[in-house]
Amino acid sequence: MPGGGYSVVYKIDEDIANLLVYVYDFSVSPFTVLTEVYSIPGVPYYVNEVGMGVKLKNAFPNPTSSYTTIPYTISNKVANAKIVIYNELGVEVYRNHISPSSNNFKLNTKQFSKGAYFYIIIADGYSSPSRKIIIQ
Repeated sequence: MPGGGYSVVYKIDEDIANLLVYVYDFSVSPFTVLTEVYSIPGVPYYVNEVGMGVKLKNAFPNPTSSYTTIPYTISNKVANAKIVIYNELGVEVYRNHISPSSNNFKLNTKQFSKGAYFYIIIADGYSSPSRKIIIQ
């Protein structure tokens, strides 16, 4: 359907959130609006990220063949933080301590086989949502 749209996540309470999706169809006049509401179980992850003082960002360059930089933000209140990398099967292939003062982790990807990998930050028992790296 030609047009545009946007979505918004509304937190209802500690365990319930709704995803509200608006889709506009500009191919007809007057244009129509379709609204869909989806229930999302659990607490949206970005609420926990902000509360824990941890924010994991997209690696660059990505895809990569030699190195990638993984930007992150960690509160100075976090005592113990690690970056953990998993292969496509969910097997941990790399783990390294990271510092709240650095805000970037440079990863040498030459040690990995070609493929997709997922990375997270574990900080004081909190595990961030995962992000993906493609190694060529």
